[in-house]
Amino acid sequence: MFVLVPDYVKRHTVSAKSSCIANLKQIEGAKATWGLENHKSSTDEASATDLFGPTLYMHDVPVCEQGGTYTIGKVLEPARCSIPHHSLELGHVYVLDESRQPLVGATVFVQGAISNGGKAFTTEATTETNGLGYVSYYADGATGFAAFKMGYTTSSVPLTTTWPAKIVLRKLPP
Repeated sequence: MFVLVPDYVKRHTVSAKSSCIANLKQIEGAKATWGLENHKSSTDEASATDLFGPTLYMHDVPVCEQGGTYTIGKVLEPARCSIPHHSLELGHVYVLDESRQPLVGATVFVQGAISNGGKAFTTEATTETNGLGYVSYYADGATGFAAFKMGYTTSSVPLTTTWPAKIVLRKLPP
């Protein structure tokens, strides 16, 4: 019986997080539609009264199952939940150079991650043109992120509660 309780708690937490992220995606869709239909700029901010109601973009006000509070934000900003791991940017890691420019082709990996019995977790990624790599922060044993690229120092950051995470690499001397 004791073995089932932790598994149930973990499944419920994952389910609640998935539900919250689904709510965030719906808020994003409602906000984008509101912005287009009302000719809003990227810096305009939608409110709950703009998006939620029987005749609006979402019939009901969404609720985070774990008690988080939603921030709708500006048109081009992602909606956020006050619970840090409930994020549309969860697992996003940007790798930048010293001048804060994106580094393409850097390798990002989760530190401390161990095998998950065959479960598919992305614990390593190569950054794209915008410097973004996506990794699964929730791999068992994860303690932080690190990044490296030929010609640059390797750098790491602890596991974050603020997404997206950012890692800065410094160019090695010639």
